[in-house]
Amino acid sequence: MSPLSFEAYLNQAPYAFFRWQNTENWPVIYASEAADRLLGYAVSDWTTGKVQYADIVHPEDKQLVIDELTEAAEKGLESIVHAPYRLKTQDDRWIWIKDYTQIIRDDQGRVIEYYGFLEDLTDFLAYKAQAKATQQINDQMNNALDQSNLISRSDQYGNITYVNNNLLNLTGYSRDELIGQPHNILRHPDTPTNVFKEMWQTIQSNRVWKGTLKNRKKNGEPYYVEMTLVPLVDDQGRFIEYLAIRHEVTGLITKQMDLETAVKTSRLLNIPNRVALLEAIETLEHPQLALFDLDNFKQVNEYFGHQFGDQMLISTLLHLFLYKPLDTRVYHLGSDQLVLTSEEPDAQRFEQQMIQLRNRLSNHKITVQSQDIYINQTLALSFEPKENLLNSLEVAMRHAKNTHQDVLVYSSAIDTYQQRADNLMWSEKLNQALLEDRITTFFQPILNLRSGRIEKHEALVRMIEPDDKVISPFFFLEVSQQTKKYPILSKRVVAKAFQAFKRSEQAFSINISATDMTNPDYVDYLLKHVEQFSHPERITLEILESEEITDFVKVEKFIDQLRGLGCKIAIDDFGAGYANFENLLKLHADFIKIDGSLIKQLAENQDAYDIVESIVSFAKKKDIQTIAEFVSSADILDAVKRLDIDFAQGYFIGEPAKAPMDAPEL
Repeated sequence: MSPLSFEAYLNQAPYAFFRWQNTENWPVIYASEAADRLLGYAVSDWTTGKVQYADIVHPEDKQLVIDELTEAAEKGLESIVHAPYRLKTQDDRWIWIKDYTQIIRDDQGRVIEYYGFLEDLTDFLAYKAQAKATQQINDQMNNALDQSNLISRSDQYGNITYVNNNLLNLTGYSRDELIGQPHNILRHPDTPTNVFKEMWQTIQSNRVWKGTLKNRKKNGEPYYVEMTLVPLVDDQGRFIEYLAIRHEVTGLITKQMDLETAVKTSRLLNIPNRVALLEAIETLEHPQLALFDLDNFKQVNEYFGHQFGDQMLISTLLHLFLYKPLDTRVYHLGSDQLVLTSEEPDAQRFEQQMIQLRNRLSNHKITVQSQDIYINQTLALSFEPKENLLNSLEVAMRHAKNTHQDVLVYSSAIDTYQQRADNLMWSEKLNQALLEDRITTFFQPILNLRSGRIEKHEALVRMIEPDDKVISPFFFLEVSQQTKKYPILSKRVVAKAFQAFKRSEQAFSINISATDMTNPDYVDYLLKHVEQFSHPERITLEILESEEITDFVKVEKFIDQLRGLGCKIAIDDFGAGYANFENLLKLHADFIKIDGSLIKQLAENQDAYDIVESIVSFAKKKDIQTIAEFVSSADILDAVKRLDIDFAQGYFIGEPAKAPMDAPEL
């Protein structure tokens, strides 16, 4: 079976897809087959110009559509969602639609085309109107009870003695067919027996019963009512009859059921989602799970755009359906993750099936927007008891990603109780330290090897325990990222570092990650502090994990803002990866900090010495100053000096301290 083309996918989509030219009457240059199903015009009617889009827009709505497009064009928007408007169908009906329009411009910024997905809102708006009318009827209920509700009365045995016309019209019964019959003639078999038992016990105790019932019409069609059943008595408390006041809520119940379906369905892929998966796990006797995660999906989204990423995910799903075992079900866990469930009794067989599926998907070329892509997937599997099944699957995937394994089956060895206990402990310690302002900065001196003086410090985050014990970020940094506290830590470092050097003549540096540079809240916070600092030329931003930067456009804009204010840029851990040289050129760094794993070997490893020598030579040619990290002995410092490195930092120069201070000249 061949994979679906993108056009075939559009033709099967639930929404109609159009392309219009931005010329008079908006001539249509492409319409999907769903457009025929929505409006009734043949595709050829559009493409030959027999029907133009402006011709079928309701005269009262056309100016609104024009105004929205004009405003979007003036604002330079890429897309808009129109307010609902009306279109004329081929059989002369007016339907309400919701239009998601993408604006296409030429290289000079002029609007040349529009892409649009059209959704029929007629029934939805009609339902809203019906709900509004129903509310108005309820307000008049005391004056028009019999005319606006489904009314019946019955004797003490539950036999019907009266029905109003509304109930007859709804159910399709005649009055003669209902009078004298027990009320269960209207009962739907799906309604549990215990509901009627509880109802009967309530009214026999002269109490009012209220509830929602599923009933059936004469033709067997179901309908839903909210019913109030009231026992009527005379002034002496003697029973007279039961009065049943019903209000049909079929539309409401149907919408609620549709909403429940929506809650359990992935909007992008139109397959069951995480909520549905959790329910399915409970219903299966011996469930087994396989999780497929698309590698580098975030980078694809950032490089090609989210629309491209969505199409890639949809294409991957289609291929997965083609190749997966027939007895498995597919769920969208979220983002780029798909889960397959099975009750295959042979776990080893299921594992082999999933590995074969992964290999087949990874070797299959996907074409998206004329781009040919091979998508590698990481596969995690779990055969744990159902109460720990999904959690263990996600643990296995995290471990597979962290250890760069293509396939991993969960085992307790990668998810020990002690690991989870430690994570909880450090999470609680971190929360408490943040509340009590025990997250602070220590400052490690950096020696200028030309002047022989301490001229700058690096600000380093630390946690202070209640007993004044100093805790390294090694213990809490990863927890801060997992618990979304990392941005708070980054801001604390900024605030405390700027305060410490407010009246100092020394320079200082702050570490900043790829995550920080693409976080608008952090960027605004840092820029505000820099703008208020009297000597921004003393500030250096040390870029961590430069290899993880994917959105260089956003990062370069941020760096340009800092440079404009006078700040300097350093790349940390230079030499640790092959992408460093490329990033150095892109980021136009003022300093490079040579990776400590190389510096600490200088005195005893000629290869390390040669590598550092080439880095220093490259830096000098680019007029970039160098800083040696991890200088922990006199021998290493001597080697650093022989290499003509500009600055030195490490425990031999000075340990991190609570406050910046001068160190003796070396």
